[in-house]
Amino acid sequence: VLAVGYMAESRVEAQRVFRKIYAVLVVENSFKEKIAEFIKKYADRAGRGLYVLFKKELLNRYAVPKNLYKAQEEGELKSLADRDFIESLFESNELKGLSGREKELWQKRLKRWLQGVYILQRSSESFV
Repeated sequence: VLAVGYMAESRVEAQRVFRKIYAVLVVENSFKEKIAEFIKKYADRAGRGLYVLFKKELLNRYAVPKNLYKAQEEGELKSLADRDFIESLFESNELKGLSGREKELWQKRLKRWLQGVYILQRSSESFV
């Protein structure tokens, strides 16, 4: 909006416009399993290029931008960068085989990579 030269006459008008365009990335509940599969697949790979793969294989495929306020009306938003979410991910049977160091490294990566991504707690039928 600003790039095309939009200027608001008042603060209230500017807030109204920007509230309408404020979006967050939202994923379905099944995204947790997709993350576990990704970690299992690339557990032995060094850090170089992992975020690019994560973004290409998961975020670009499963994350949908949604207006923050409409998403909040549709259901509860939970941050994926939340410590509890990330720790619960590593309690799954698929990831129990990781060593303590690997687990800690993946937790740090995910906390960084999942900033601004949310799960919308609702059915997937009217997700998009």
